[in-house]
Amino acid sequence: MPDGADGHDSLLDWARRTKQSLERARTPYEGLWRDIRDHFEPTLGRALDDNRDLNDSAAQRADRKIVNERPRDLVDRLSAGLQSGITNQARQWFRLVDKSQFGKPAGDGSDERDAIDRATETLQATIAGSNVYTQLISIYQRLGQFGTACALLVPDEATTIRLDVIDEGAYWIGQDRRGRVCTLLRRCEWTVRQIVEEFGREAVPERIRRDFDEGRTEAFRRVWNLVAPAQEVPRAHRGGFGGHPFASLYWLDQAEGRESVLAKRGFDYNPIIAPRWSTPTGSAYGVGLGQKALPGAKELQSLELTKLRITAQEADPPMAAPEDMRGTPPNLNPAAVNYYKIGMGGGSAGHIPIQPIDSRPKRLDFVLQAIQAQEERLDRLFYADLFAMLLQIQMGEGKRQMTATEVSELASEKIALLGPILTRLNHDLLNPLVGGVYALCRERAMQTLDALAARETFGMPVESEAALAGIERYQALADVEDMDLDVEYTSTLHIDQQANSRLLGVFHTVEGIGVVAGIDQQAPDKFDGDKAVDLIAESYMEHGVIRDQEAVDAIREGRAAQAEQQMRMAQAQSDADVQQKQAAVLKDLQEQQAAAGGMAFAPGGLS
Repeated sequence: MPDGADGHDSLLDWARRTKQSLERARTPYEGLWRDIRDHFEPTLGRALDDNRDLNDSAAQRADRKIVNERPRDLVDRLSAGLQSGITNQARQWFRLVDKSQFGKPAGDGSDERDAIDRATETLQATIAGSNVYTQLISIYQRLGQFGTACALLVPDEATTIRLDVIDEGAYWIGQDRRGRVCTLLRRCEWTVRQIVEEFGREAVPERIRRDFDEGRTEAFRRVWNLVAPAQEVPRAHRGGFGGHPFASLYWLDQAEGRESVLAKRGFDYNPIIAPRWSTPTGSAYGVGLGQKALPGAKELQSLELTKLRITAQEADPPMAAPEDMRGTPPNLNPAAVNYYKIGMGGGSAGHIPIQPIDSRPKRLDFVLQAIQAQEERLDRLFYADLFAMLLQIQMGEGKRQMTATEVSELASEKIALLGPILTRLNHDLLNPLVGGVYALCRERAMQTLDALAARETFGMPVESEAALAGIERYQALADVEDMDLDVEYTSTLHIDQQANSRLLGVFHTVEGIGVVAGIDQQAPDKFDGDKAVDLIAESYMEHGVIRDQEAVDAIREGRAAQAEQQMRMAQAQSDADVQQKQAAVLKDLQEQQAAAGGMAFAPGGLS
């Protein structure tokens, strides 16, 4: 069937109009992004050059404007700090919570809490088994450098989820009135093999099948992908996206032949993950640290070139020689001898005509100081000093240990500076990521359950470990399906942010009570220790560490009963001791009586 004969022409017309609108909105940023790329990490943003052959682009040097590598290093340091502080694979950085339990003590509703924890573990295991953590590093790099990063969270038959990060220059985005990115256009430079694997051999045009069959599998072809709310799709074509709230359209680029629709897919969730560092202008594209630090990065490279020039001049200075030596280059090697005529070229006896042309002092130390000062300013802009703060104190001069007060003050400083960034990342990155993972896990679990039910209907045994794992995954999510769940983030930076804001008053209260107790010993009676412990546990999100109130009451009742029993035993022992002493006294009296004569106390014994 010829392209367009199936009624796709109007759909492609809509896609082209949307593409043109998105391209116009992004055009003003492209020159700035190229400038940032050239002075920070040039391997990011190569798609800005619109190269159709990724191998050719990757093989070219792009760091010719970089002499001092500090800006490149800062991009890596920032991404590592964000990964470690927000989405650290080695610790639990989020958990599901039941909104109905807000404001209750940490231990209440333990059965429900255990069910929610199992669902949380399912999501965490799915993320750990996918490419999410490796891709998050790339997201943080682009986020810090350009101010915007973009990725697509899609289902994967092997790992349930897959996060595809899109390079700067290869995507265009639009946002809704709430500031959430809802539209994405991406330019995919895929090989023939990748296109056939993604869409299937029968779904691709004849020219792609021919390339594949003839072995041109590594040739790149351009594919466009538009993801948008399904309600924006022309009404006549909405049914082709399965009734899902988000539609995803793939088509082959016109340069590869007549435009062809490759696939129409749908999502029950918003698959676009596009965090922005800050959006002071209200644009869909953010402003990052690379833009703020761009003047400093340029100045640093200029200073570095000055340093190299001065160093080269000192090591191999430009020389002045008499005119009659023209055509006979002087030999400036060690121990070389150069012959010249006395008095020629202005020379005279005792005067050496070959000499440095500029003997002024170069003051390299001033340039080195300027370079150091500029690097320190860049460090502060990229929060390198904050992320390395604890390490510097522990490993610095004297390797001294910090006091608790110093730790609290330093953590407060870190949160004060990074707090707004955390809030935006919650909205733009973490919420869409966790929500999308939950939706994909639930969809995969339901598919697994349906497949297992079909096997049981036909009497086929369940022997696959993957199938059994699917049952457990579904059960963990089914147990919380009817709950009104939300997400709380428990990363290092999030905990510091919450703990410092919520617990600061508690700690100051405890300190104040300690001072007052030195004057009035009854002052601590006003302090409720149980409430303080519950608040600490809630702030640090450590479920299971703090016992619920019933368990605490049982422990205290048991302790009181044990104390009462010990008191009874002590009283009984005391009574036994008294009786023993009384028996001993009576025995002594009897022995004394026997020694004095048994009749001495008998009636009539005295006359």
